[in-house]
Amino acid sequence: MPQTDSSSRSTILVAGGNGNSGVFVVNALLESGNFDVILLTRPESEGKHRVKSLKEKGAEIRFGDISKNSVSELEQVLKGVKIVLSMVSIAPLDDQKKLFQAAKNVGVERVVPSDFATPTAGGGRLKQRKLGIRSFIKDLGIGYTFIDVGWWMELILPYPIDHPGPMTALSRLFVGSGGVRSSVTRREDIGTFVARILADPRTLNTYIFCHGDVVTMNEVYAIAEKVAKVDFSAVKAPLPAEAVKEKIAELDAQKEYDSTTRIFYDYGYSMYVLGENTVENAKQLGALDARELYPDFKPSTLEEFAVQFYKEVPPIEYDM
Repeated sequence: MPQTDSSSRSTILVAGGNGNSGVFVVNALLESGNFDVILLTRPESEGKHRVKSLKEKGAEIRFGDISKNSVSELEQVLKGVKIVLSMVSIAPLDDQKKLFQAAKNVGVERVVPSDFATPTAGGGRLKQRKLGIRSFIKDLGIGYTFIDVGWWMELILPYPIDHPGPMTALSRLFVGSGGVRSSVTRREDIGTFVARILADPRTLNTYIFCHGDVVTMNEVYAIAEKVAKVDFSAVKAPLPAEAVKEKIAELDAQKEYDSTTRIFYDYGYSMYVLGENTVENAKQLGALDARELYPDFKPSTLEEFAVQFYKEVPPIEYDM
């Protein structure tokens, strides 16, 4: 996409832009040439490699912490900003309310909360928190765009047999019959979608669903075994549909448990038991289809992504 003149670029501030998904979005915003990008980061993160890299690519760095700063302090950080995009992790989700209140107070035109997940009107605990933020934004009366992206491709392919990463076991979770369709999107493509969406005046006050491919779990494993040339059947961790709720209840009964596992069970139930992670369901919930808005953009299929993935499996973590 050709770069626009500086006078016509929108100033966008991104919170959480150096996280596991945010960094791809910030890169795409910078590469599009349509935005002056500001990265909101904590002072202690200034020396991190991702922050330094994004600064070198042209992002302005502003220091702030939505969990610690007051609304008035966040107002100072938002001076001159037209769009506020939140890519924050799970822990500070509710603190977005302060950020968006500050945005409303200083005249920001559009806010985008940290959604970027599967489309559902119900969902588990995490989705309920995200839907609560959407309601807060609407009540504020500020311009918004809500964006969901299905499930990351990086989290659906089973990791190699000997991979030591923290997501290895969860990557092999096989929920339900294996025949339910589910939408998946590569992180780089999420970035491209977001850059297109936020440069598009048609998307103000809308809900957008982005999707790169639609696959069943049976197809996921067929692709993985074809590309990696590995039989994953020995490490596959089947979880029958009727057992998902039992697993969630077992975790909830414990005083301490792994939050990431709980989240995966919630999303697994939504995707593979209720079958909610589809563009059809997103449209029923009021979403516009990003593939229809931008037919010229061809995101990666899961098989195309798998070729890269199995050459060098990235050290993925689920942002908490």
